[in-house]
Amino acid sequence: EIGALDELESVLLYESNIGGDLPGELFASPDIEWVDVSNTTVGGPLPDELYDATSMRQLIIGGARLTGPIGDGIGNLNLMETLWLSNNSLTGEIPDTIGGMESLDTLLLNHNDFEGEIPASMGDLSNLVYLDLSNNALAGPIPPSIFDIATVEIIYLSNNTLTGGIPANYDSPENLRDLWLDGNELEGEVPAPGAGTLLNLEEFLFNFNLLTGEVPPELCDLRNDADGNIESLHADCAIPPSPPQIFCPADCCTRCTANPDAP
Repeated sequence: EIGALDELESVLLYESNIGGDLPGELFASPDIEWVDVSNTTVGGPLPDELYDATSMRQLIIGGARLTGPIGDGIGNLNLMETLWLSNNSLTGEIPDTIGGMESLDTLLLNHNDFEGEIPASMGDLSNLVYLDLSNNALAGPIPPSIFDIATVEIIYLSNNTLTGGIPANYDSPENLRDLWLDGNELEGEVPAPGAGTLLNLEEFLFNFNLLTGEVPPELCDLRNDADGNIESLHADCAIPPSPPQIFCPADCCTRCTANPDAP
């Protein structure tokens, strides 16, 4: 059996015919570092044995049939670099202990059924590059702490029920390339980025929200035909209604939409 292979380091069964509940014995070897059973019919909950597999570096189970929550023990896996659990049926809240995964550079939890707030402890993921929490049922404010991660390049929070405003420090990550906030219930005005920030930003989507006011001219100056690299800038600036929900100067926004849920 796999669990008897004490020196096993990798289990790669992606796109195979494996099914049934995810077996805990996959994580039994003290040397296990990499498990990939993505795009299979593996299901059931994440086994308790996972949380004791402290040598794990890559866990990839996207496009499967996982259910249930992520346990608090996930914070034990401080060598994990990739946690890829997108396109499953995982539920519950993202545990606050996830901030203990200090080596994590890729966190993909999109297209699940997570609820509750995004834990502020995610700001402790000091090596994070790619964060995707889109297409869940997450609520509450966007924690400003995620913009304190100096390494982050991609943040996808689309299609949740996030509320409050866009954190004022969203311009802090020097290498931020994509910021998708569309399809939420964010309110207030879009903060103006500081001088010399967001120079690597290519995509900023904040349409289908409840934002009002005007797209800051400082953002328009970052379009790729101006002084920056922004190729996609989406806002609820369509006419009708007149006046639009949010005003965007000519030749600034690349897509203007009308939010049917706006008051």
